[in-house]
Amino acid sequence: MIGVRNMPKPGVDTGMGLERISSVLQGVNDDYGTDLFTPLMDRLQRILGHTDRQREAHAVAYRVMADHGRAMTFLMADGVVPGNEGRNYVLRMIMRRAMRFGRAAGLTRSFLAELAGTVTDAMGDAYPELRRQQSFIESAVRQEEERFAQTLTGGLQRLEELISGALAASRRELSGEEVFRLYDTFGFPVEMTRDIARERGLTINEAGFARAMEAQRSRARAAQAFGGAGDDRRYAKVVRKGGSSEFVGYTKHAARARIVALFAGGEAISQADAGAEVEVILDRTPFYAESGGQVGDTGLVR
Repeated sequence: MIGVRNMPKPGVDTGMGLERISSVLQGVNDDYGTDLFTPLMDRLQRILGHTDRQREAHAVAYRVMADHGRAMTFLMADGVVPGNEGRNYVLRMIMRRAMRFGRAAGLTRSFLAELAGTVTDAMGDAYPELRRQQSFIESAVRQEEERFAQTLTGGLQRLEELISGALAASRRELSGEEVFRLYDTFGFPVEMTRDIARERGLTINEAGFARAMEAQRSRARAAQAFGGAGDDRRYAKVVRKGGSSEFVGYTKHAARARIVALFAGGEAISQADAGAEVEVILDRTPFYAESGGQVGDTGLVR
């Protein structure tokens, strides 16, 4: 029989992380009442112009905005930027969810960059990377928020129409086709549609959405096979020769760049006449490319 032996250094894992310990030591009921979150909550109240009673009425929205704003700031301090894949997409969805709850609390203007500044003020001494990256973080956050604002306004309005119609017809599910059109037309993320529908007691037809999405991909593949395959080959050749374009738009509105390729009528050219319509490939650019429902930037090349 194996006996029980005392460990040299006994300890108990209580799961008491920084926030839980702080809530106990500060005598509050939850993490959001600690000094880790109160600066963010107070800043949000000033931005919103709420009374204490209004703040309490929107407690969930305040907590989401504060939590997501802090997560956003630390992710970007570590070099993550909003995007369409992997951790970049996670960051984008965190920001968009915070924006959506901001609208629910009554915000009609950008606020996340201000919240990022408050995170830095509160935690910059302990995490100096926040101060080093502050300018970049606030600039990138502001641009992302401004880009999504129009999508959010149009998408929320259309989603409310769909939800009201479903409830009036005693339906508890949004069709996959409706959800896909919302995504395809407004660039409204399906994750956000799913969250809002759930809050209203509805689900979305996931299988129907997947079918609509696959049908769209099939149409895109067919169109590419018909006339777009040459585009891919042309662009791939440019990338092999000169590398991909560097996007600098999160920190700059203007940049010096080198023209690496010109196309007109599907053919590579070495120069273009004034007024001609051409594709210009640059080695670096501040112009955001149209993607995921976001409208591409416009500007001047001179």
